[in-house]
Amino acid sequence: MLIRLFSVVYAQRREQASNNLEKMREGQTLSIHAWGFEWAVTKEAAGFSAENQNLPGCITQGNTFDELEANMLEALLAYLEDRVKAVEVLV
Repeated sequence: MLIRLFSVVYAQRREQASNNLEKMREGQTLSIHAWGFEWAVTKEAAGFSAENQNLPGCITQGNTFDELEANMLEALLAYLEDRVKAVEVLV
């Protein structure tokens, strides 16, 4: 039941974000919430760029919303993996 609720909420947020991004003009920035983090998404001349507001240097881009979303998750996972490796070196 909880998983189904999560899926419905995720689908609604994703659709809303996609609709909002499609209406943006070049240079406009929109804050969206994904995977527990805030992202600043900017409409570029060709596609979108996204910067994680909680993780400095976690930045990506995509030509479409679907590509951007996949790249955001990839950038987030790479960032967190890098941080884990940095901690392992210290320990």
